[in-house]
Amino acid sequence: MSSGSDVTIVTVNDEPQTTEELDAHFGPVGPVAAAQRFFEALYRDRNLRAAYRVMTPELRRDRTDAWVEVNAAHPELAKLDGEAVAERLAEAEPDDPLWPAFEASSLQDFVAAYSSIDLDAYGYASRPRPIGVDQELVLLIKGDPKTPRTFDRPTLISGAQFVMEHRDGRWLVAGFSRAYSPSEMLEQGHTREGIVRQLTANGMDTTQAEEVFDRSLDEEDD
Repeated sequence: MSSGSDVTIVTVNDEPQTTEELDAHFGPVGPVAAAQRFFEALYRDRNLRAAYRVMTPELRRDRTDAWVEVNAAHPELAKLDGEAVAERLAEAEPDDPLWPAFEASSLQDFVAAYSSIDLDAYGYASRPRPIGVDQELVLLIKGDPKTPRTFDRPTLISGAQFVMEHRDGRWLVAGFSRAYSPSEMLEQGHTREGIVRQLTANGMDTTQAEEVFDRSLDEEDD
């Protein structure tokens, strides 16, 4: 059985931060710590149950719904109520008989999507990025994992992004996706022109989009 994963282009652009901002962002109860627990539970420990502890119920259900839909024709699922299966698999402490199959395929797909990320060579971008009420975007990107990485202009990155939501006094993962650098996108068959078009669709003018792509590609070789 199998499931899918999301892909996106991410640009970052940081401004100077205060000590208080950095402490809130990187502290033990901050959004970065929760994102790190989630990512390492899946990528390093291969433990979906541990990842569930820092996921919103809605995200858990999104993942189980997608898995049930993709595998609806499988003999083990075809004879069952798919909605009920998805609901049971999304529980905080699932005990459905199909949990091992769901966990195995979810971990396989996650690890495959993020296989190029070396935790010893990636770190978290330093700027808090509010994106809504009680929501922040956390970025895991190539760089020294012991040192917050700062950008002073829009840059295409390789790594992962996590939508973090603050609920009941703690941060939870509400969404996540893979982010690709220019060279990774080119290796996948995308063209410079296509990537520039996507950047312009995200609000950049063509000249800026071309500059961001070319500079980001050059910086990969630095």
